[in-house]
Amino acid sequence: MLVQALLAVLLLLALGCGRSAVQEQPSLTSTAPAVETPPPTPTKGPPPTPTLSPEELEARYPLAFTMAYLTSAAFILPPEVDICVAAAIGQARFVELRAGSTEPAEEDHQAARLCLAARGIVSVTVGEETPSPTPSPDELEAMYPLGFTTAYLTSAAFILPPEVDICVAGAIGQARFVELRAGSTEPAEEDHQAARLCLAARGIAGAIVGGDEETPTPIP
Repeated sequence: MLVQALLAVLLLLALGCGRSAVQEQPSLTSTAPAVETPPPTPTKGPPPTPTLSPEELEARYPLAFTMAYLTSAAFILPPEVDICVAAAIGQARFVELRAGSTEPAEEDHQAARLCLAARGIVSVTVGEETPSPTPSPDELEAMYPLGFTTAYLTSAAFILPPEVDICVAGAIGQARFVELRAGSTEPAEEDHQAARLCLAARGIAGAIVGGDEETPTPIP
């Protein structure tokens, strides 16, 4: 009997030590800090597969259109177009072109046309000359006062539809247009007149002019 009692006591002590060991055992799992995944950057790859022939693409997106887009960051299109072109020609090349540091090659124009077509960007017709006026010069000046055209011509922050930029650049020359929009020089009367003709030809609303300095407020 004494032996059985001693065995029972030893068994109880052993069970108690086992429970303590289980309770004191440290957790083997830990919560690792979340790692933020950086946003993807465009990687160079082939442009979208063309559905139109090169001739059809050039007719839809003329040289003046793709030139204006590729050589000036002030020419704003949907971000997905920029991403597509950067992926097709390389991010470094795209940035260099948009900064106006180099002239685009035919491959750059073609990549831009493919991306524009793949994303359903509406094409515009660009002429090499100033469009024929419908209103008289006096009527045009009344529709688009000097303050309005000056604000547009001398600041890239004054944003109008891209087809207006293309028209004006085609009328006065791309280099002159970029120089004006950068604020590097003052517009001449010919520049104002070209801007008015392009605005009227594309049905852009005029402006309400008020205040001492006649600062224009574009009508939506």
